[in-house]
Amino acid sequence: MSDPQYFDHPVLDHLVETVMQLGSELWATRRRLELLEKVLADAGALPGNAVELYMPSAEEAEQEAAKRDAFVRRLYAGFARGGEQQQAPPEP
Repeated sequence: MSDPQYFDHPVLDHLVETVMQLGSELWATRRRLELLEKVLADAGALPGNAVELYMPSAEEAEQEAAKRDAFVRRLYAGFARGGEQQQAPPEP
């Protein structure tokens, strides 16, 4: 039995499926992070609002921006290729 097709091109169906899977994974990750923060706060390991109040140093902010930019380049590398085969940039 073949997969149902909702769009004119099967690649679009696969893309939508991928986006839905990513959304599911993101929700699971967010929920686990919230639970981890709660467990740490309940254990007294950090205040309940420690993450929201954290202020990175200028160096940390710069490093985080570089990691974010590299992540975005890797994530969207397929759109930037214009059809030719290239590998995504390596993770830092």
